[in-house]
Amino acid sequence: MQIFKIEWTNNAQRERLDILKFWKEHNLSDEYSRKIDREIQSLEQILSINPFIGVLRLYKGRKLRTLFPLRKFSLYYIVQGDKVIIVNLISNANLKE
Repeated sequence: MQIFKIEWTNNAQRERLDILKFWKEHNLSDEYSRKIDREIQSLEQILSINPFIGVLRLYKGRKLRTLFPLRKFSLYYIVQGDKVIIVNLISNANLKE
């Protein structure tokens, strides 16, 4: 079984940290932030084994695959060779089509 390497773009990593920070400050607790992070880590494990599980869609003019952590976020990624590159992680509350 092929294992795909997971990489985050700088932008996606910044978005992830901003989301975790927002929820920690908003809730005055890091419990929900930890829940988000655990869900993302679980999706990374799944993607490393089955990177084509995400829905293929057009986002900002690019064909990207999408997963929906906790149904409140959209994780956009591409598959290149043996890598899964996560390019965006956004809150669906902020998603404007």
